[in-house]
Amino acid sequence: MHKLYLLCLVITVAFAKTSLWVGNGLYWSDYGGLAGKKIPRVIMRLVGEDGRFNDGFLSNYIWARDAKVPIVDAQAVLNDNIPANKFCDDLDYHLPISFSRFNGTIWLRLFNQKGLWSLKAQDRIPYIEAVVNSCQKYGYKVGIAVDTITWVALMGRQSAGSAALGKLPLWYSNWNGAANFDDYAYTGFGPWSAPTMKQYLDYEGLSYYED
Repeated sequence: MHKLYLLCLVITVAFAKTSLWVGNGLYWSDYGGLAGKKIPRVIMRLVGEDGRFNDGFLSNYIWARDAKVPIVDAQAVLNDNIPANKFCDDLDYHLPISFSRFNGTIWLRLFNQKGLWSLKAQDRIPYIEAVVNSCQKYGYKVGIAVDTITWVALMGRQSAGSAALGKLPLWYSNWNGAANFDDYAYTGFGPWSAPTMKQYLDYEGLSYYED
């Protein structure tokens, strides 16, 4: 799989704004292939669906920055069984770098998965807002990561949202293979008039487009 990442780096480097998703991380040697490739962003899992923290985040963060990747982001899967004011306390505790050095975005990932949501649909947006506020108090930049189908399933309707969430960057998924935002005109959802990032391929690697 790691060799596939590097193959993708070679093939897809023409997309100057294509970011790299590395999941739980890569090997140190793999990051050598990033140097000089002008990859604008690496996104790495910090908290998974099972609520566990990725112990390899710190080493991968350091390796990515050593490879001159400008931005390293973290993904954290939301779980409303964790109180909103405690969610970011846990993130800050497990992020072994202070936010003054962590220059990326914490993407709050929404999955419609059993065990992640106990609140009713109308209470989920206030919960997300409370998590966002908690993280922002620590000084972190926060974004929302979700796709249209998941958003509707969790919130009850496509247009659900709030002005506060609408101000946050959106990373959405539509695995149509197109490295552009053209589809958002008819697949858009929630309070976001425009997305920030799109996952356009359903695999790990260079599959994230930024405008």
